Amino acid sequence: MVKHPWWVRTREKPKYEIIESEYEPYDPRKTVFGSFQEYAGEERVNSLRQRSAEKRVSGIIEEQPGMSLADRALAFGAQTIWQTEAQQVLYSWTSHRDQQLKHMRPEGYSPEITPEKGAALVKKAADFYGALMVGIAKLNRGHVYSHDYQGRPISFRDVAEPQVSEDERVIPDSCQWVIALAVRQDWDAMMGAPNSLSSAAVAYGYSTMPKIAGSLAEFIRALGYNAIPCGNDTALSVPIAIDAGLGEFGRHARLITPRYGSNVRLAKVITDMPLAPDKPIDFGVVEFCKDCMKCATHCPSQAMSFDREPSYNTLGPWNRKGVKMWQEDAVKCLEQWQRESTGCSICLRVCPYNHRDDAMHRMVMASISLTSAFNRFFAWADDVFGYGKQASAEKWWGA
Repeated sequence: MVKHPWWVRTREKPKYEIIESEYEPYDPRKTVFGSFQEYAGEERVNSLRQRSAEKRVSGIIEEQPGMSLADRALAFGAQTIWQTEAQQVLYSWTSHRDQQLKHMRPEGYSPEITPEKGAALVKKAADFYGALMVGIAKLNRGHVYSHDYQGRPISFRDVAEPQVSEDERVIPDSCQWVIALAVRQDWDAMMGAPNSLSSAAVAYGYSTMPKIAGSLAEFIRALGYNAIPCGNDTALSVPIAIDAGLGEFGRHARLITPRYGSNVRLAKVITDMPLAPDKPIDFGVVEFCKDCMKCATHCPSQAMSFDREPSYNTLGPWNRKGVKMWQEDAVKCLEQWQRESTGCSICLRVCPYNHRDDAMHRMVMASISLTSAFNRFFAWADDVFGYGKQASAEKWWGA
């Protein structure tokens, strides 16, 4: 089980509501990243990209804090695994070291691993490889994408091991478990959002995800089981993390964890290794988000919902049908990324859950978890004390 603060409660069911008949496997090509030009229009996309390029150049030439060449270079270096073939190798559905795997276990030897022991082994290994948080859940096939980003169908069949061909991807029916992994992002860099330092924090998170998920997958394979490491691909990360007890969903449609807020990246490993699942958790996030609305208020593109209650109403094909949540206008969000030329992340910077884990904020989080009576006051006080303001890039570099 994840070691959460004392004020975090467990629950039998995840803290989200779905309509089973509508909650069908989602096609990731419908996301704003896969269809931005279709949703925004070619002319607008080209204009935004030109403005983004111009802002990038002017930031470097004028040596603007957070947008200088050094800042950009930091983000470029942070992408090293994420934007190279290394990520493809680490996220491979099967091992690239088959011959070595064959010699891992003596012939005929099969270790006895109970679900409880399996969970303990996986969590210790994940911690060793660098995971900030790790949880386990029974795999809900509704979370798995209908296709991959190349348009190949993803299906489940009675096969011995994962299969990847030019036409499809096949997950063995035996793979009934999923391990949710949270990866850290540099807090100080993220507080500079939107600039190249926050972009670097995000990029390094994306580079860390395959390192941890890929290493954990190889560990599981060496024990004799199938393991499919994934980043943003293959399945929805947020509901899987909620199922595995890592956190709740927030108004900004991201995961919020008890200790680290939304300042994490998510990866997962699908496996047939016997694992004891963790329970979903409840610490008052949804109730607090109803009153707070800071992410919606500070969003420059007004992409976040101001509705008090989450709903099933979608804003476009980029939203998942059949799930009750605060829906995001992802087209407006990505347009803002282009305007900033670095990505945005303002919603993460201003979220009260993303403050440092000190005694005062632990007390506030405990109060929010136990009662919603003071939620409006805490959201107001967050502004009064100046939390969520953009941090200085010069300070980050030690200037």
